[in-house]
Amino acid sequence: MHDLITIGWRERLSLPDLGLDLKAKIDTGARTSALHVAWLQEFTRDGRTWLQFAVDTTRGKSPLRVCEALAMDRRDVTDSGGHTTARW
Repeated sequence: MHDLITIGWRERLSLPDLGLDLKAKIDTGARTSALHVAWLQEFTRDGRTWLQFAVDTTRGKSPLRVCEALAMDRRDVTDSGGHTTARW
């Protein structure tokens, strides 16, 4: 039997490549994860699509953290109201 790890509905999450440490809500029924961003911009670097985005890691208590990452995938996401949008 595999060792199981018990987690709560809210945990600390670290994304060291982005320099982020934040609180995350856990959705055990989800097949993918999402990062809520305040704004997002696409740009091209060396012929590849990159994303620059801002994350609020302190719930409005300090400035937004601006991050950059190579774009990997774009997917259709359907919200609870049934509206579908394409998201990075």
